Amino acid sequence: MSNNIKNLHINILRREKVSLKTNLKRAVEAGITVVMIKLNGPRKT
Repeated sequence: MSNNIKNLHINILRREKVSLKTNLKRAVEAGITVVMIKLNGPRKT
């Protein structure tokens, strides 16, 4: 019983780490696109 709970916690921690990495990657990509839009915006209009 306690062993299952421990495994469950480990799995949750692993998922959180993965989601943190993907969220960071998305945030960086979004930041890059925002910067590109800001740089390109005034030139186009």
